Amino acid sequence: QRGPFPRPGDVGSPPDGVEVKLGEDGEILVQSPDLFEGYWNDPEASLAVLGTGAWMRTGDIGQWRDGCLRLIDRARDFLVTSGGKTISPSHIENILRASPYLAEAVVLGHGRKYLTALVEIDFDTVADWARASDVPYTGFTSLAQHPRVAGLLESEIDKANAQLSRVKRIKAFRILPKALDPEAEGEPVTPTRKVKRALIYERFKALVEDMYDDEEERLLTDSAADALAR
Repeated sequence: QRGPFPRPGDVGSPPDGVEVKLGEDGEILVQSPDLFEGYWNDPEASLAVLGTGAWMRTGDIGQWRDGCLRLIDRARDFLVTSGGKTISPSHIENILRASPYLAEAVVLGHGRKYLTALVEIDFDTVADWARASDVPYTGFTSLAQHPRVAGLLESEIDKANAQLSRVKRIKAFRILPKALDPEAEGEPVTPTRKVKRALIYERFKALVEDMYDDEEERLLTDSAADALAR
């Protein structure tokens, strides 16, 4: 780091002797005489990081802002839609989690035409809302599955979508019927609340596929109707 203290969210600008650039996919690449030569007795891992050139792949996605570098996400955590758009799901998830009614949000859409989300209600907050709104429930599942709760969360997701570009918007969502337990063995979320996407998909595959089977047909119908209206 050199120069003035970086703005919040930035990591600053490269020091003397270090070159930094972004690859075609946004991955941060570094070149310097001080870079390591590779992993001990692991040529495959060395090749994955260093390649055959002089630039080291960091595995991080970044962007430049007024000459300062900003870290966006880990490259391996990105998803790519069927249209070739590279998207950081964690960025969208953080916006969704800003809602007081959501305890967790998992964005999906790798290899798909659009993004969807599995969401977990914040039981205490939604329960307070339900009591104030005369919405009956007997426990977590009955509350999560109540149609008025679905309407509440839809409005929250609409607010999040308003902050996102079109390609990053959530087109459909489903509410998890039970709370994720980060302390339980085999759960698709770690004790630090890091989501295991592959396990989430495996556990809730029916919910995920339902969003694409039904929603894709509706979206295509709406798109055709819009085209005819024009």
